Amino acid sequence: PYFGLAASLISLDATHLHASAKYHWELGDVSTADGSHVEHQYIEDGTYLTKLTTQVDKPGGWTTHHYARVRVDNVQPVVDAGPDIVAKEGQVINFLGHFTDAEWGDKHEATWRWGDNSMGKGKVVETNDKPQAEGTVTGNHAYCDNGEYTVELRVRDDDGGVGKDTLTVKVENVAPTVEAGEDMFAYPCTPITLMAHFMDPGWCDTHIGFWEFGDLSLIHI
Repeated sequence: PYFGLAASLISLDATHLHASAKYHWELGDVSTADGSHVEHQYIEDGTYLTKLTTQVDKPGGWTTHHYARVRVDNVQPVVDAGPDIVAKEGQVINFLGHFTDAEWGDKHEATWRWGDNSMGKGKVVETNDKPQAEGTVTGNHAYCDNGEYTVELRVRDDDGGVGKDTLTVKVENVAPTVEAGEDMFAYPCTPITLMAHFMDPGWCDTHIGFWEFGDLSLIHI
């Protein structure tokens, strides 16, 4: 038996060579070749049955047929997740990855793992032309808290081969936006009720508040 990788040259050799013999190969994928030594590229992984016909066209000559198995293993995609990214809390980040596959006939699907215990399906756009399949993977994600996250892009071909790559996303904290409310009028020694609102794009953040009343007094909420 012979072994090799898809889309790579695999050498096949006849044995017991004869100077007057002709050698003809049927390579199992509708391809043929002539010669005692041939090199062939199988574009898909799988197991192929090759047939070698040896013929001597002389008086007393002969014709023989020999068979051999060729096992061709899958080649996983090569993945580039893209450069490292710096972003803000709550910002929707657009990710763009790339991949290639020596088995240009393979189709692919992709998954983004965002590094915050969540994941999402990537949108794949690819071409499947010789000499290799090429494609892009897009996705978008926002982070609810500042920190440093390792993002992993996984690309899987239709034969089960998985290629992966990572990038780092540094998420910076964003200060809350505060609205203290409308101006008010009050009488001395008369209680007033104050209500403020705030927004924070880091939705996982927790908050505390302080009222400073302008008369050197302070309330912690």
